[in-house]
Amino acid sequence: MSNKAKLTYMAILVGITLLVLLVSVVTLQKDRKELTRQVQDLTTTNLQAYNVNRTLNSSNISLQDEVWSHKDSLEKLTSEVEELKTSVEGTKATNEKLKSSLQTLEQSNRDLRGSKKYLQDKVEALKKSRVTYSVPVAKQTTSEPLKTVQTDTTAKVVTKTPSRGTTPTGTEIYMSSTAYTAFCNGCSGTTRTGIDLRANPNLKVIAVDPSVIPLGSKVYVEGYGYAVAGDTGGAIKGYKIDVFIPGQGQALKWGKKKVKVTILN
Repeated sequence: MSNKAKLTYMAILVGITLLVLLVSVVTLQKDRKELTRQVQDLTTTNLQAYNVNRTLNSSNISLQDEVWSHKDSLEKLTSEVEELKTSVEGTKATNEKLKSSLQTLEQSNRDLRGSKKYLQDKVEALKKSRVTYSVPVAKQTTSEPLKTVQTDTTAKVVTKTPSRGTTPTGTEIYMSSTAYTAFCNGCSGTTRTGIDLRANPNLKVIAVDPSVIPLGSKVYVEGYGYAVAGDTGGAIKGYKIDVFIPGQGQALKWGKKKVKVTILN
């Protein structure tokens, strides 16, 4: 090959090489621009991600604060629940005590009602005790003065010998007296010895303690007159008598007073 041909060949190679270099440079510039654009995009994306991350961090802090706040509220609610449980337990205990007290009161009421019924029955029995049965009449002899079996300092027993005249003679006893009528509520009007006071309101009858004045004894009561010991009473014990007076007003007017009772011989 001649030198001219060689130079031509070399020139072609150089030209091709320069062309390739030029194409490569152009391509590199395009790649550089693309890379630059991608870098800018990544930078923008990174900045956005940073902003988002900062926002998320701020939100996370707020959420943590809310969590702690809710946690405090939960602890307070838990404490209140425990207090309510304690209060409920105390209320239950109080209710049990109240129930027990109520049962005790109900039992007391039943006992009181039973006691009331028992007392009513006893009162009725005492009211009827004058007429439910009779006892043999013991008569006092004139040869021996009456002997009292009660020892009561308020009573005074004096034995007098019989004497002629209108003055009653016999054994004198000072006794506490009250009056009763046959027309009271619950009264039957019949004495223990069987005298019907409602049919015979003008009779003089006294209620006595048979251990002091035997039933059937004839007596003279100061301020009342001659009478017969024909009745008894639940409250007439010892040196006490109850004189029969038909009218309730007169019986109340008699009241309670000390009188001399002469057991006639």
